[in-house]
Amino acid sequence: QIRNFNYLSVKGGSPPDWTTPVVRAGASGGKSELVVAGIVNKYPDFRLKNAKYEISAESVKLPAESGRQESIKTEGKVLVTLGNFPKYEYGDKLEFSGNLVSPKNFSTGEDDEAEFDYRSYLAKTGVYSLMNYPKVRVIAENRGNIFYRSVYSVKTKFEENLGKILSEPQASFLAGLLLGSRGNIPDDLKEKFKQTGTSHILAISGYNISVLAWFLASLLAVFYLSPRLVFWLSV
Repeated sequence: QIRNFNYLSVKGGSPPDWTTPVVRAGASGGKSELVVAGIVNKYPDFRLKNAKYEISAESVKLPAESGRQESIKTEGKVLVTLGNFPKYEYGDKLEFSGNLVSPKNFSTGEDDEAEFDYRSYLAKTGVYSLMNYPKVRVIAENRGNIFYRSVYSVKTKFEENLGKILSEPQASFLAGLLLGSRGNIPDDLKEKFKQTGTSHILAISGYNISVLAWFLASLLAVFYLSPRLVFWLSV
């Protein structure tokens, strides 16, 4: 009996053993395409060449050769890589058809021995599976928390307006400074920040603003204000 699908658990349980192989259909010995349905659970990581979406999986369908066609309830997170267009949003419920693979560590490029522990990095957020460029179908929208949807909507509009009034890399730099969005910052600019020892500015600035907004929202909620009013006062 299959109980997990490359670290998507049917009944929950402890984090998987990294030696567990990708689930295969029957005894075919090859990777199996699964159909995973889930919700975009955070603001997407839009980058220069692609976009990454963290998905909270809700159900999975096994391949046709498994003999089971019904959807099976599941839990777990999948990091899905897609092209930049079309763009999906926080709270969208999507269906992905593709192969689940496990994360692999990679060289940082700074020297031959330096390796980034990508597996452990993703595991800290509960992500144990990747799906790269699968087929996508939108099932539903606006499934996330209304407060976060509002915050992310303002963030998206703000970034779009920055792109309209500023050229690159100034627009991406300011988005990184104010919002912590670093995906679109050119590699050569990131390298200059590394060389000057100031790369932490991009991460800390956006993070501090997010923490401040969360703190204000929590404080205002004590006064039993409407969620809409709390949102606008926090922003």
